[in-house]
Amino acid sequence: MFKLTFLAISLFFFCSCGFWWGTFQGSGYKFFLQKTAKNKQPIACRIEGKRLFLFGEDVHVPYFSFKAEYRVYHILYENESDRKSIATYKFPLTYGIGAVDENTDFVIIESEEFVAFYYNRKPVDGFNVVQNPFSKKILFEQRDDLFDLIKNDGACYYMR
Repeated sequence: MFKLTFLAISLFFFCSCGFWWGTFQGSGYKFFLQKTAKNKQPIACRIEGKRLFLFGEDVHVPYFSFKAEYRVYHILYENESDRKSIATYKFPLTYGIGAVDENTDFVIIESEEFVAFYYNRKPVDGFNVVQNPFSKKILFEQRDDLFDLIKNDGACYYMR
């Protein structure tokens, strides 16, 4: 009888853990920062009057999930009335003892032709541009020298 009770309680515990197990909090809203010659401290990044930020979604993983789970990120801009998406991308969700921050770093540089988003880690399936709110083309390019690019006056950045 003891073994049967113990088995029933264990089974109930493991099954009920599945309901609470899998919610992994997203990063929330993180502003891109901008370095300017006028300000010694970085300020919120603005390109063509639009404030840019990054949003990482919450992820719910079922306890008995056997498929790869991904955290979806949104590059957003804010205008006078609301927030809208510029692009989305995703990285594999890691959890447990070996969990790592599964995002990429960014440096954004505005030129006469482009608003260039430089990043160091390639997301799964690349970037999905939802809309371009700028008067220039958007460019996504993978680079390893992001710290050198941050030194440019007016460069916006997000570092994990």
